[in-house]
Amino acid sequence: MSQSKNIKNPNNIEESSFTCHPVSSSNVIIIGDSRSGKTTFMKLIQDINYTPSIHVYRGTEHPESSSMLISINGEFMYVNFIDTPGMYEESSNKRSNMTIQETITSFVKKDITKVSMILLTVNGRSGLNALQTKSVRETIRFLGKSLLTNTGILITHCENFSNKDEAEWINQFQNNSNTQLIGKACKGGFFFTGALDKVSYDNVGIRDQFIKKQKYRIMKLLMQIKQSIPAQLMNEQISSMMSMLSHSEATVSFDLKSKQLIHEINENVSALQNRRVNISSMLEQLSNKDSKFYKDSIVFRDELGVVGSTMTDETKSIPSTEEDIRKYQQLEQVSRDRYTRLLGKNDEIIRLMNRAQELLDAHLLLDNVEDYNLRSADEGQNNTTI
Repeated sequence: MSQSKNIKNPNNIEESSFTCHPVSSSNVIIIGDSRSGKTTFMKLIQDINYTPSIHVYRGTEHPESSSMLISINGEFMYVNFIDTPGMYEESSNKRSNMTIQETITSFVKKDITKVSMILLTVNGRSGLNALQTKSVRETIRFLGKSLLTNTGILITHCENFSNKDEAEWINQFQNNSNTQLIGKACKGGFFFTGALDKVSYDNVGIRDQFIKKQKYRIMKLLMQIKQSIPAQLMNEQISSMMSMLSHSEATVSFDLKSKQLIHEINENVSALQNRRVNISSMLEQLSNKDSKFYKDSIVFRDELGVVGSTMTDETKSIPSTEEDIRKYQQLEQVSRDRYTRLLGKNDEIIRLMNRAQELLDAHLLLDNVEDYNLRSADEGQNNTTI
């Protein structure tokens, strides 16, 4: 006979309880080369037994957040690790380091305005080449002096490093003429990490030694994050970049609308020129060359000859907008004005098309074009031309 159990209903408010725990909150931004091990490091924090898969990891393409509630000696700490797209890519489809600046700026727009730590990742095996060193320096300049106190260097792929190896690596980095400036600028310290492959992990001796080492490394970083005074992300440079991106978004929007509108205008101009040809053919067939209808048609046909030429300057300036976005914050108004002009031109062309069709319809549908003259007189010459 089965024995029933008294299970509390989780939806029963009277039987429920709650406790409150003080929690500190920290934002940590991880910046570095594609496939340098940023994502693997965050997975190791969540699971010390994590082993990377054998296949080549594509790298982070978009900012990804991993929020963790961590307990250190009974104290809770909420840490939001933000993994950013890879920098200094050298492939054919490489992204500019402007990506990282735009990413950091996007944090500000999402109200992530304070960070406890910024980690610049460096592959411990290969170090930094000349291009990567230049990019790291640019990133440091972009971050500004106020954030460098909270900026540390995360050295990855160091699963086999001993304490002596780590000390020698730091010494070489700080004394190398190409990287010593980076080492001095980043005052948040050096942190090492690594990950065992499946074969090494299955070796109990190697695994136990690595896990002990990695726990110490992670705890060292977490204690640094816990003790850090959050720094304001909104420095003058980032504020300027944020403002520029805000304008750029509107600029690109109007730019795309303008390009679409130019395509529509070109089609309308082509249709209008076809109607001009039809009007010319109609004029040859008219017998009364002195009628008001004939004279109005002649004037209108001649004026249609210049339609389209006014589009030349507008279409030439469109491709330069993407380059100009990086230079001028005022381009939002420039793009808006261009779009407004194009919209007006398109409306005028449509009006002319309707006018041309009216003349063609008068020729084809009226028994006598003199009816057109009479109707024009009755309307008080309301029909206008360009």
